[in-house]
Amino acid sequence: MPYDFGKLSKNKRNELPFELYDVIAIVGTANPKISGIPYLSLDGLLSGNHIDQLIKILNETKSMDYSELKDALLMNFTIKRMISSVTILDPNSLIKITDTTVSKMEKLLNTKFQTNKRILLIIHESGMIERLIRKQNLDVQEDIEQFRLKHKKLFGLVYQAIHPLESQYNIEVSVEEVRLIVEIILGDD
Repeated sequence: MPYDFGKLSKNKRNELPFELYDVIAIVGTANPKISGIPYLSLDGLLSGNHIDQLIKILNETKSMDYSELKDALLMNFTIKRMISSVTILDPNSLIKITDTTVSKMEKLLNTKFQTNKRILLIIHESGMIERLIRKQNLDVQEDIEQFRLKHKKLFGLVYQAIHPLESQYNIEVSVEEVRLIVEIILGDD
């Protein structure tokens, strides 16, 4: 609930929000320094730095799995901003389709990616789409055929997962681009 910083800062817990609600945290642009109430800066949430702290506060108040909320917050705060800065395409559409392809990869691989890997895949795929639309090729990879043969099954699953993205943007994802996705998947979390 929005509330006047000056009043909160001066009167602390003697303000209306504390009478009406069980205040578990304060989010804002300045800290009113109220004892026992954690403060989360708005820019910290937008950058993704305070999302874990928010999830911890929520977990302390009500016991439930907040992993989906964490993913959604990261997606909406950090990923959207990053994608907006690297592409001319609509970030909302990109996030929706790339999130779908990453989810499909998880399903096909019968795994759940760590949040960081998921974010990396979404950002990589977003940049990849723009590169392919602009017809910008990756550098030649001398060992591409050996790598593809070594990870043939994974290549097939990635191609299967990204097919909707190819259809939506009328692009053809090259074996070199798929290799980068495979390397992200195989990389450390």
